[in-house]
This record gives sequence, structure tokens and C-alpha cells, in this order.
Amino acid sequence: MKEFKNRSASFSLPRLIRKSGVLRYGFAFGVLFFLFFILILGIAVSFWWQNPEVGWLQTTNPQETAIIRYRESRKKAAGKPVQRRWQWVSLQQVSPYLIHSVVAAEDGEFFGHQGFNREFRWQALLYKVRITRGGSSIPQQLARNLFLEPSPNLGRKIREAFIAYQLEKNLTKERILELYLNTVEWGDGIYGAEAAARAYFNKPAAELSLSDAVRLAAIIPNPYRFSPLDGTDEYVKERFRIISSRLLKRGWISKHKYDLALEELYGFRSSKERELTIVVPPQPPSKILDPNYWISKLSDPDKVIMTDTEINYFNRRALLISGGIDIFGFPDSLSGREVIDKIVEASGLSSLATKYQTNNDSFIEPKTINVGHELLIRYDRNNNLLSKNFYYDLIYKLNLDKISDEVRIRYALVTERTDVFAWPIDELIMSKPYDYEFNAIEQSAIYLGTPVAVLHTSRDGKWFFIRTQYFHGWIKKEHLALTTREEANAYPGSPFLIITSRSKQTKSGVNLEMGTQIPLVKNYDNGFDINIPTKGNDGKLTFVKDFLSHEGVNEGFLPYTKRNALTQAFKLLGGPYSWGGEKTGWDCSLFVQDIFSTFGIKLPRNSGWQAKVGTDIASFKEGTPAKDKLYTIKHWEPGVTLLRLPGHIMLYLGQDKGKPYAIHAIWGVFNKQGHLIKLNRVAVTGLELGEGGERGSLLGRITDVEGVYSDHLYFRVLLEDFYHWLSSHLPRVKAGVGLVVALIWVFVFVIILVHLMKEIKKGKKKEI
Repeated sequence: MKEFKNRSASFSLPRLIRKSGVLRYGFAFGVLFFLFFILILGIAVSFWWQNPEVGWLQTTNPQETAIIRYRESRKKAAGKPVQRRWQWVSLQQVSPYLIHSVVAAEDGEFFGHQGFNREFRWQALLYKVRITRGGSSIPQQLARNLFLEPSPNLGRKIREAFIAYQLEKNLTKERILELYLNTVEWGDGIYGAEAAARAYFNKPAAELSLSDAVRLAAIIPNPYRFSPLDGTDEYVKERFRIISSRLLKRGWISKHKYDLALEELYGFRSSKERELTIVVPPQPPSKILDPNYWISKLSDPDKVIMTDTEINYFNRRALLISGGIDIFGFPDSLSGREVIDKIVEASGLSSLATKYQTNNDSFIEPKTINVGHELLIRYDRNNNLLSKNFYYDLIYKLNLDKISDEVRIRYALVTERTDVFAWPIDELIMSKPYDYEFNAIEQSAIYLGTPVAVLHTSRDGKWFFIRTQYFHGWIKKEHLALTTREEANAYPGSPFLIITSRSKQTKSGVNLEMGTQIPLVKNYDNGFDINIPTKGNDGKLTFVKDFLSHEGVNEGFLPYTKRNALTQAFKLLGGPYSWGGEKTGWDCSLFVQDIFSTFGIKLPRNSGWQAKVGTDIASFKEGTPAKDKLYTIKHWEPGVTLLRLPGHIMLYLGQDKGKPYAIHAIWGVFNKQGHLIKLNRVAVTGLELGEGGERGSLLGRITDVEGVYSDHLYFRVLLEDFYHWLSSHLPRVKAGVGLVVALIWVFVFVIILVHLMKEIKKGKKKEI
């Protein structure tokens, strides 16, 4: 019995584990894992240490690049002649068509991903790298062009990633684009947009047409094999189609320009638009038209979404992401070339010459002007095609020949709600006959007190060409009061009032729109004494005292809460739809902009950028079924979430009986019978609207879901991104993680089993 007990004790499991050395092996494996981690960390630090400094690129243009050195050294080694065509230009000297075409072709999320491509963040945990996909983002390509030689190895890819991270960290999006467009290869010895434009199309980069730009963007992947002048290759033809479609979907070009581009690229012309049958939209239940119904569904309607400090941070970030400008950051003067470029860009007349002949102030038709056929496809209010003489007269009104080499910048405040146009004329210009509700030259509406930079004056002296944070164009001189940079920047000062009603009149009859800021003089029980900016007899800014009642006004910005956001949105319910905000109405992006302006949030004017400057909640590829989008709906915060589809944007309200709803300024949508459901106002609609129609439902067309807030907790952002990635790749992730865990357990089990067997054998030998 004693012998049996001793034998049992000698074979106890804890003793066997201790004697088998499992703990020693576990410690050894831990040490090996630690050393492996140190090795990987050392490699990463080594790559980081070897990477070049990029901060100097903020202000200095490179005199040579790695790709140029590589190409020329290869040619010299082969005894071939070396020819370099390279001319540096600013981003303002590159056609917007080319900028957008390149982004659409090479890095569709360039303006929105902020260094990480959301879809691949967890497939490649390095800034701007898609190793698993084999593709390259614009910062990654720029890193390669500037600093690295072509070589398809993993080490270069990792270095590429580190350099791309530094580029994103140190440079603005605009500067990255400028560097990229000036260094990308476009053929043998052809570097940059200016050289490519002159080599292939015999024109400067600023004058590239849409079809020119698409052709150039299409060949970037292999400019040595393909030519932008040869559209016979199937690969190039497919690239033409893809790039043009992406430009249309993102709202960078109109359907009209898209059709023209296809005609030029393929010789294709779309059929004429069919006659429309307009039907009355269904009347929604009264409860969904009440903001309190949606507010009652919220668990925390009065929680502050962003503080003033966070809103200021959000505004600075939005300006950077969307390519906006700080007009008060301008130098005292700009180059005449830059001003001309902006006027030409706004006008859409990209074939204009830079200088014009005059003789005793009478216009002479210049031979350098080439008014292409695309300029003629505009119509007046009588549905007549605009003539060539109309365009010559318009060019004369632009007054470009009077722009000096250096243009002194002036500043002004807007003195009443007015329209900003692409041309210095106040006329209805249509893209197609009978399209009376859409003025093709309307840029935006602009409200009293808005500061602007004045860059130029029209020939007749009645119009100023102005720039704001987010757009530029022509505004009537009578609606601007000139002032100093300092006074314009200081407006409205402190304290100030913000208009929170749809619109409100002062005692003297001045009309003020939602979001308008007014200097406060004194607060009384029944209202406020205020200062209204107005134009003096000398054209300069002066202030007139006026009185404003308390209703629909707030001292300072409203707290940014869901309750306030929904309340503000419903104040505009039923307001007329108006393209560009012309006269007194709202389009979809002006509607959104006015709501959030009451909180001090400065959203871009374009709906595409409005859906890129906040926090990404979800993104969908075109064609994603509507039902597949609903899995993300639990992350949509009512009142502070924007839903974007190509050319349109909406504010999410919540769900009623399981169906999602939004409020938005909408013109109309097609139903499944092909009839137009014309709303033509700010309306509350279900996202199923348009279901079965040619374009699909609103939900089915949504591409971006964006929260109007900033998340400073970077770790939380990464976790949310990981969740989204995990949700979209769940089967693959489960299989991968399961396999790794299984292998680890098998490995540990085998080690334990082997050592247990050894101990058992030793025990048996002792028995014998």
C-alpha cells in the first residue's frame, strides 16, 4: 500500500508538469517572442530613421526627384539621349478637371481618409499603404516619386508607407496634390501636369478640358505603354468610362458635362431627356412633421455634442480637408496670373487667353480666343442657344486685360442676402431648354455680414470678383461695403447675436436669415439694440443702429445638442427649394449649412465635402443593396448625422415603425413608373422614396454616412474602425483567428504530451 501511494504521488500531474520542463519551455518561448518583438521594432525604427525629412516640402519645390534620377541614369547607361520636360506650376494653375480626374482615378478617398483608407486600415496597419491590394494612394505614389527607386519588394513598400505618413502629417492636402501633379510621370521624359498638357495637347495645364483631363488621368498607371491620344486600347477605354463615372457620382461634373465628355471620348451622345410626368408626393403622417416627435425618441437630447473649443478644432479641420482657404491668411497681394486662373475657373471658360487686346476701350475680337463647342451649350431664358458673340461679350465683361501682375487684395462685408454668380451678369442661364428652376451660373447665396476678399472688378464696374472660405465668384458691387482686413476679420465682435429663426426682420425692415451674426449693443427686456453693417456713400463700411426683438434670436451660438439641431432643421421645413440658394430658397447643402451655422459650425458649401469633414460612420460602394446598409443604422445619431448620395445630402431624423427618415431640401425623385415626384421644398421623407425608380431609393443611393462631430479619442476611433472592418470581413476574420488559436493550442498540447510521455517512460524504467 505504501509502495502504491508513493508510485501515485510520483505520477501526479503537477509534479509531472514541473519535472517535464513545460514551465522552462514556456519561459523560453516567451523570451523568443519578446526578442522577435524587439527585432520587428528595431526594423521599424531602422526604416523610420532612414526615411528622409519632408518638412522642407511645405515651402520648397524639389529640384529633382528619385524617379527622374532613376530614369535618366538608366538612359545614360544604355547610351540613349536624355530629354527632360518638366515645368513647375502651382495648384491654381492646374485645371480643376485634371485635379478631380486624377483623384478619381488614383485615390478616390484622398480628401476624406485623413491618412488612413478606412476599408484597408486593418489590412495594412501603416499610413496610406495597401500592400495586400497592390494599389497605391496619392501620398504613397508621391513618396515613391520623390524619394525611392522602382522596385517591387516589401522593404520599399514599408519605406513608402513611412514616408507617406510623414507627408500626410506635415503637409496639407493641397500641397500634397500640388507636389504629386508636378512630379508624376506622364510619358518618356514628361514629368508633371504642365509638361504633359503641353506635350500632348499643346496648351497649359490650366486650360485642359474635361476630356483632356480624363485622358491624362487614365494613363497614369503605365504612361510608357499607353498614350492619352490613343483611345483604342480596351484598358484605356475602360479607364475613360470609370473616371468619368466617378466624377459624375461625386458631383464634380454635371450630367451635361459627363455626356459631352463621353461624346468626345467615345463619339457617344445620350438620348434626349424624355418628357416628364409630374405626380403629387404622398402626404406624410402629421407626427413625423413635428420635431418633438423625433426628439422624444432620444435618450440624451440635451447632451452637448461639441464644446466651443471642439467646434473651433472641427472648423479648422474641415477647412483643411475640403481645400477651403482662410481669406485673412492671404498676403497683401496675389499674382495676376492666380487671379485670372480663379476667374477662369469660376466661369468655366477654360479656353480663354490670359491677355486681351483693347483699342480706346473698345473690344477687338482676339484671335487667341478659342470658344469650343462645349461653351455654346447654354441657353437664355427664352430657350435660345447662347451665341458666339454672347461669349465674346462676356469675355470682355470679365476685364481680364486690366489685371496687373500683382493684385492688391481688398476686404468687404456683405450688406444683404445676395447671389454669387459664375459670370458678372444677373440673368437666367440654363444648361438645357425650359430648365427654369436651375440657373447654371448660380454659385451660392451669401448672407449679411459675411466677410469676403475682393480680387477684381468687372469692365462695367458693377461687379466684384470675390473669394470666401469655400467658394468664389461674382457679386454685385452694391451689396458689398469695403473695409480693412482687420475690421472684416473682427466682425461681428463680442458680444453678438445669432439668428435662429428661418428669417427675421429688424425694426427698420432689414431681413436676416438663419445663421446670420449681428453685433450686439445692448440687451433690453423686449429686445436688442444692434449694429447693422451697411454701405456708406463712399462705398465703405459703416454701421447703423437698429432694433431686434428677442424671438428667434440667441445671444452667442446655440449649444450644439441633438435637440437644438432637430429644432433648427424643422424651422426650415416647407421652405422653397432653390438651386444654389438663389433668391430666398435653399438647396440641400445650403439647408445643412444654415442649420449648423447656428452652433458656430462652418461646413463647406458643397455636399460632397460636407460628407467628408466629420467622423466617418459608414461608406458604401455603388450598387450596395439598401438592406445591407441598415446594419450600420444603429450608429446613425439623429440630428447630427449626414446622409450623402451623389449630388445630394440629408439630415438623419431616426426611425418610425422600423423605417428610417431624413429631412432635406429636395427638388424631386423618380418613382417606379418613371414619373417625377416633385417636392421642391424642405421636406421630411422616408429613405425608401424613389424605390423601384430608375435611380433607386434614397437609401439605396447613399454612399456616405458622416457624423458632424470630431472624435479626439484616437484609440476609440481605431476601435470603431476595427469594428467596421470586422463586420465587413467577419467570416474571413473568424477563420483566420480560429486557425491561429488552433495552431497555438496544438503546438502547446504536443509539447506537453511529448514531455509527459518521456516522464511516463522514465517512471516505467524505474519500476522495472
